[in-house]
Amino acid sequence: MTKSRLQATRSSHSFFSMSVKISQINNDQTNELRNIIEVTFLETFAHLNTAEDIEIYSAKAFTTEQIVKEFHNENSFFFFVYFEEAIAGYLKLNIGDAQTESKLENALEIERIYVLARYQGKRLGKALFEFSKQFASEKNAQWLWLGVWNQNEKAIEFYKRQGLSEFSTHDFMLGNDPQTDILMRLKL
Repeated sequence: MTKSRLQATRSSHSFFSMSVKISQINNDQTNELRNIIEVTFLETFAHLNTAEDIEIYSAKAFTTEQIVKEFHNENSFFFFVYFEEAIAGYLKLNIGDAQTESKLENALEIERIYVLARYQGKRLGKALFEFSKQFASEKNAQWLWLGVWNQNEKAIEFYKRQGLSEFSTHDFMLGNDPQTDILMRLKL
């Protein structure tokens, strides 16, 4: 299914309320995507890391070229979540060789699930997670998995409440700081 066809399918799912909509991002929205990727990352992690490490990471991860490269990977899928018609967050899902780890076969990775700070507490993270489970089922994945920074206790607790359990770890470089991500999974 092409990305444009998939977008039409995604925006009509019935389990989203009138005020919440999730739709696949199109080529014309890559600048908005780049902006929300940077803003949500900084809102989430800047206060927990050194300014130097954040600057080094940002210089690589948030360039237009990097975002466009990720967007055009045929095994990666980006979605915006809208709250009352405003972009409130985004989601990046990976299948196949786009996944950041190959420890699970027949799996779908939630690489990124972010909601802008001003929209947190509106159950948008839960909506994005449920959407991810449905998307994984449509892709016939047997596992849904993700990596979460071991210092992000709020996110770890959220994922545990969704039924994910820890199965491994991997290293993640934030600037010059080696960090550890906990890998969590859910059998579908």
